[in-house]
Parts: sequence; structure tokens; C-alpha cells
Amino acid sequence: MIDFSKTKIPTPEERAAAEQERIAAAIAEDRRQRRERSKKFVEVTIIEDAYATFSHSCTQIIKFHGLDRQKRPVRVTWFAPDFAERETIETILDHLRADATVTLKGYWKPHRTCAGETAFTFIAQFIEPIFPN
Repeated sequence: MIDFSKTKIPTPEERAAAEQERIAAAIAEDRRQRRERSKKFVEVTIIEDAYATFSHSCTQIIKFHGLDRQKRPVRVTWFAPDFAERETIETILDHLRADATVTLKGYWKPHRTCAGETAFTFIAQFIEPIFPN
């Protein structure tokens, strides 16, 4: 005889609560990993508006170029978390306009250019706007 009492179907409220718990856990894990990767910081004045692209695995990426305090060029990449919604990405893009200054926490990632030279991209984990006084 089959015991159907063990095959309980969750109610819509239980499914919604489980989904909220899953999202909260994903957010907490993402923040933990980003804090762990945030070894360096740099203050950047953006020289052209940021733009969004997608990786091969459909992760949304925000990229922009700027100048650090010593007027050296900085290439920046920020990977959006999987749970980020489109409106959130658009809000971030609205704040990353030319002449805005932001503080970035993250790490430097080396890569080879077409000329065979080593260049660095700052992989931002956190983007904090700086508002003038």
C-alpha cells in the first residue's frame, strides 16, 4: 500500500516563503563572496557613460572607463548578481555617468592585450557613489 501522506504538495504561500528564503540566502552568499574578493579599492572619475553587456553565460555586466586620483586610466567591470532585476541594473547605469566619481572595492585582474602586453582591469565588487559637498 502506498502512503500518500508523505507526498505533501506545498501551498502557494509555502512556495512563496521558500522562494523568499532562497533569494535571501543567495543575497547573503553573494555579499559574503564579494566582501571576500574586495582586497583593493580605487576612487575613479568616470570619463564616459557606463554600458551593460552580457557574458556567454548570460550574466549581466556593467563596464566603464575612468581616471584614478593620479589621472591614470582605469578599466572597470562589475558582474551583476543572478538575482539582480533589470530595474536595479538600469538604476546603477543611471548613476554611472561621465564626470561622476565613485569608490570601487574589488581586485585587479591581469589580461593580455592583442599586442601581447599585460593590462589590468579592475573587477569591482562594490560601487559606492561619492557625492560632492
